[in-house]
Amino acid sequence: MKKYCLSILVLASISIYSCLIVTENRVVGAKEERSLKKTSQDISPELRIKIDEWMKLLYSEDSAIRTSAAISLLGLNLSTVYASLIDILKNSDNDDVRISLIKAFGF
Repeated sequence: MKKYCLSILVLASISIYSCLIVTENRVVGAKEERSLKKTSQDISPELRIKIDEWMKLLYSEDSAIRTSAAISLLGLNLSTVYASLIDILKNSDNDDVRISLIKAFGF
């Protein structure tokens, strides 16, 4: 029961933070999208910590947590994060992680 409550708490916090990030990164027009995309140099220290946490959660035993972490990372709209996720997808020996990434990418 304790593990279940912890999983729910982690998922809820990831979801809430993802909504905040998506709202923060919303784009008005297609032309502005290129200029508004964050580079790895523009990432705040707090966001770097969150990215590291979500990357670790990709290897969770709970598939819902893995998928939620992958979706949160994709929602950041950062090319460096995309590259890392694609690298994990190509090179990971953990099939569960790969399946969660495939679901998050929408395949």
